[in-house]
Amino acid sequence: MCYSFLIYFASIEIRSLRLSGFYWYFVDPWNVLDLLSTCLNFAFVTLLMINISLETNYFSKFMLRSIGGVASFCMWIKVFYWMRLFTFTAHYVTLITETVKDVRTFFVMIIIIMTAFANFFYIVNFNTPANPENDGLFFVSPTGFTLYSTEYFLSAD
Repeated sequence: MCYSFLIYFASIEIRSLRLSGFYWYFVDPWNVLDLLSTCLNFAFVTLLMINISLETNYFSKFMLRSIGGVASFCMWIKVFYWMRLFTFTAHYVTLITETVKDVRTFFVMIIIIMTAFANFFYIVNFNTPANPENDGLFFVSPTGFTLYSTEYFLSAD
């Protein structure tokens, strides 16, 4: 039954791809989301059926849950976009969509800044000794805070 729905949705996407042309189909992000969602759902159902039919964990639960989670997230985004079909929610969907479009540059800047700080802390973390009892200057406590080793400052040498 799942495959019949997936084949139906895939046929809709293939028909849309043929009518719009390859380039114009992929220009619209909603088409990409539809195709991604269909492919992920097809992969999830197929991998799950293989695990069930072989009566083994050929594919790990982690992998199945990861694929299923991303597929589910794509479906929820599509449900949000379908809310524009109702007159009482269409305005809000349009408002949120336009807001996200307007803050794209800000999102890019934030991602660059977060990557820069992550890179900085990744490099600084190489100074962290493997054992907190070590004589090193820095160590990370179990709470995640970087602390200074008092033994480093109190040593007589």
